[in-house]
Amino acid sequence: LVFSYEVRGGSVYDAVQTTVELLREYKERIPSEDEMMKAYSSNVVTDCTYYPESKKYAVINNTFETQTTTFYDVNGKATELTLQPNEIVWIAE
Repeated sequence: LVFSYEVRGGSVYDAVQTTVELLREYKERIPSEDEMMKAYSSNVVTDCTYYPESKKYAVINNTFETQTTTFYDVNGKATELTLQPNEIVWIAE
């Protein structure tokens, strides 16, 4: 998915409004919640990136604290992970 948006000023209201618009656009493009839970990490301070060419996932802890997250692969299979501060976990498909 590719999103584009326009920054409209610098107020907190504008930032919140832009976030709401992005979420609305995101929800409209995803056919179902099941589709959203693919190559996904449930913890908002962690990221999940899927590399289809190598069939690998990178789950990244973006904080200086240990984090627990549920990682979902492209088939929707859930796995609980605990990541150390700033750790990247590589998972093969």
